[in-house]
Amino acid sequence: MFGLNGARPWLGALAFMTLAACAPPPRPSVPVAANGPSVSTVFRDKESYLAQHFTVGFLPKSVQDSVTQAGAAQLGFDRVRLTERVTMQKNGADAPTIYVSVATYENAGNGLVRGMSTLQTNGFDVSTTFSLNYRGVYPLRYQTFQSSATRWPGLAEAKQIDHYDADFASDHLSYVYHGGYSERPQIGGTQEINCNAGRRYDAAALNASITGQVRELTCQVGNYNGVVSETVVYAYLEKYGFAVVLNRQDSAGHFESSISEFRAE
Repeated sequence: MFGLNGARPWLGALAFMTLAACAPPPRPSVPVAANGPSVSTVFRDKESYLAQHFTVGFLPKSVQDSVTQAGAAQLGFDRVRLTERVTMQKNGADAPTIYVSVATYENAGNGLVRGMSTLQTNGFDVSTTFSLNYRGVYPLRYQTFQSSATRWPGLAEAKQIDHYDADFASDHLSYVYHGGYSERPQIGGTQEINCNAGRRYDAAALNASITGQVRELTCQVGNYNGVVSETVVYAYLEKYGFAVVLNRQDSAGHFESSISEFRAE
C-alpha cells in the first residue's frame, strides 16, 4: 500500500497488518502532547487503546459511509485468538528469521475486523500492531508500535474509498482507496488491491481447530499507475468471514506463516 518517501508500504490485511510488523516501514514519529498520554500508557493497556481508537467513528465521513452502506454480510465470530509461526526470508540473507505472531481479532460490525497483534522473537516482543480492516484484506486504519518506542508512530488510514467490493463470494475483488497518515495528510496516495479467488479446501488443513472451508485469494497491491509492489496469498476462512495471510512476496523478500493455535468465540 502507500509508502513514505519510497519506503516499504504498510500492509492492509489484518494478519497482514499483523505480519507486516516483521519488517515495518519507517513511519513519521509524532511528539506526545504535554497533556496527552505517553506511549507507555498504550503498552500498559493495549486492549483499551484498540477499543478506543480503532472504530468506524474515527474514519472520515465518506469512508464511514462506504463501509456501512456496503451491505456486507456479518462475520462468523465475536473474537478470534490466533498464534502463527512466521518465517521471513530477506533477499541476500543467509538464513530466514523466525517470528511468532500472537493476535486477537474482534468483530467490529459491517464485516470489519479490529485486531491487535504482537510479534515476538526469541521470547521477546518486537512490536504491536493495531488495526481496523475489512475481512482481513482491505486496510482502513493501522498503527505499529515498536516495543522500544518512546514517541508516537504514524497512524495510517484510508482517507477516501473509490471502489469497495464487499461480496467475498465473488471470484474477483477490488479495493481502491486514497491512504495517508492521520497526522500528516500531505503524505499518501491512491492504492489498489486486486484479488482473484483460487482453490478451495478444508480449513482443518491449516489447523485442526478451524472448521469450514478455505478459499485462497491471491492479491496484488499496487498504485494507480498499475505498478505492483507486492503479492499476498490469503486463506479466506468462509465460516468466520475473514482472511489470514499464508505468504507474501515483495522486492525485499518473502515470508510464510503457519497457524499453530486458533480459538474462535
